[in-house]
Amino acid sequence: MGNNKSIDGPSEDALLSALKQNWEHARQEAHYRNSYFSFFWVGSGAAISFLLTKIPSTAENIFAQPILHLLKLYGLIAVFFALAAIFVLFAIVKGNLEFANHIKAVQWIAEKLNLNEYNPKDTKEFKGFMALPLPLKIPRVHRIFEATMYFAILVWGFWTFVYLFLIIGLINCLGLTSVILMSLAGDLLIVLLCFFLARKQYKDAYGITEKRRPEGIIGDY
Repeated sequence: MGNNKSIDGPSEDALLSALKQNWEHARQEAHYRNSYFSFFWVGSGAAISFLLTKIPSTAENIFAQPILHLLKLYGLIAVFFALAAIFVLFAIVKGNLEFANHIKAVQWIAEKLNLNEYNPKDTKEFKGFMALPLPLKIPRVHRIFEATMYFAILVWGFWTFVYLFLIIGLINCLGLTSVILMSLAGDLLIVLLCFFLARKQYKDAYGITEKRRPEGIIGDY
């Protein structure tokens, strides 16, 4: 393939089989990631549409008393989607890591089989026959997915905190402004915690995959 270099270690047939399986698993992970993302936003859209139909047209602002009454009735919707947003975020993070794991294996096998030839001076640059996801300068899809999930946690999480403070009666004790500020602070802490946990997962996964890099492989997708 490409040239007549001998293949040490696994046979060519075994490598071709592994290449096919890793490629299929990468596509499967991308499908799961897209499905989680799509189902969440379809559900969120339906929930928001339902809640908008319940907002009294006479309400002067989003924190008018009718809105607080509505939140008391349907606040569990916000709790559900806040928790669902956190779950979907980490499902997407896991999907991204699994996708990258399998794509790295595809890249290594393609290099081992001489399907792709890498530039020693720039190990991300290659010529060959095995296409890999393009390293575009614009944000990749998985980054956009993650960013929108952080936004979802921010929105649904805020209303969850307001709902919880409303249920335990803090609005009557501290006032609406204090509850809004406390809800924002608590919500931001949750988002930051999720962000740092996700970044740690990326760092740990990168270290694991680098330890598994076969000897003689220079490509760095």
